[in-house]
Amino acid sequence: MRIDSGNLKAELRELNAQYEAGLYTRPELIWVVIDLMSQSMTDENWRSLPQWLQIQIVATMRNFSEKKKDRIIFGSINPEIVIQQNKVMKEWLTKKGYLNC
Repeated sequence: MRIDSGNLKAELRELNAQYEAGLYTRPELIWVVIDLMSQSMTDENWRSLPQWLQIQIVATMRNFSEKKKDRIIFGSINPEIVIQQNKVMKEWLTKKGYLNC
């Protein structure tokens, strides 16, 4: 399922409200957004993220390794799927030059 920037912005508003209500910690929020972004990594969607969140995602993906077990996984999703999504996200960020800085 592809998420357009309008839907992504709505999802981000909802996630931010949940974060502010204490339903997510900051690291959890970052991983949830990474999972959300991995469904639709486009320049437009990336630019719709607040800068602080972009910085946190880049830092998190810089440290991501499929061998590490420190990921936060929500719901009943298979951890192998999460690893593949994160690899794709890291590759996209690398291709766009965000991890080369």
